[in-house]
Amino acid sequence: MKKIWIFAERQIDVIHPCFYELLGKAKELYPDAEMTALYFDGNERCLEELKRSGVNRIILAKHPKLEQYEPEYYAEAMEDAVKKEQPDILLIGATAIGSELAPTVAAKCETGLAAHCADLCTDEHGELVTLIPAFGGKLLGEIMVPATFPAMATVKPGTFERKDVEIPASVETESMDTAFLDRLDSRITLVGMEDEPHQGENIENAEVILCAGLGIQSKENWEKAQKLAGRLKGVLGYTRPAVDMGYVSNEDRMIGTSGKMVHPKLYIGIGVSGAAHHICGMKDSQVIISINSDPTAEIFKISDYKLVGDSTAVLDELLKCL
Repeated sequence: MKKIWIFAERQIDVIHPCFYELLGKAKELYPDAEMTALYFDGNERCLEELKRSGVNRIILAKHPKLEQYEPEYYAEAMEDAVKKEQPDILLIGATAIGSELAPTVAAKCETGLAAHCADLCTDEHGELVTLIPAFGGKLLGEIMVPATFPAMATVKPGTFERKDVEIPASVETESMDTAFLDRLDSRITLVGMEDEPHQGENIENAEVILCAGLGIQSKENWEKAQKLAGRLKGVLGYTRPAVDMGYVSNEDRMIGTSGKMVHPKLYIGIGVSGAAHHICGMKDSQVIISINSDPTAEIFKISDYKLVGDSTAVLDELLKCL
């Protein structure tokens, strides 16, 4: 029976939603496996939440040095647990914390890590296969970790839907011996924490999304796309070229495996080519409309409606109509 561990990251006083997304996917692939939540810090509210999550077991690492995320202490604690129990698979959400923690632990455990996976599946022998955009997003590559344990993977929040899972009659909670952390001194010192207020609507919850790609062509068209998004009561997202060209100063609304995973009722892509790493971030949109001057653009393969034309002319006409 497979032993599958999922890192349960705390988000203030609740478990991060990506834990449940990973748990549902793991249950789908391995319905008879033992599911274990690996949880650090000991917040009682989160611990009670995990007992009702659907896992069979909770491994709790409690220590003053684990009360706030600190990469060296978290990595040491995770390495210690993994080497003692040797799970088959370890899944971690590709959050800001997970994206740093996972490769550190993989290196310490001398095992393989598939990062920012677009999907998880199994082969004919029931072994984990991870799918990752490769060659600039032009295709999906299959990655396996056949000879070392655990096979590790990180998955962006929002990649999988949260699913209802059966809750076991009893959940075993085991406390790790974390006394070894007393002897460790991190090279990193936490000097303070500040909450950054969110700017505008959260793109993950938007029902209408316009997405500007490389074919947006100019800052003037970018401003037209912003105006159009407002008239549609939607949110303007973008692919990486918008960041590279200086239209935006951050990646808050970038869509794809290296950005946000979105599932709007309506997605309108303007000048988006359709690289695999972007498609993975929006393929579950209910209605997809794509505008591109290239009639062979990859994005058209998954679109419900396609419009072949120049983005400047199309934006001008849409603004006139609306």
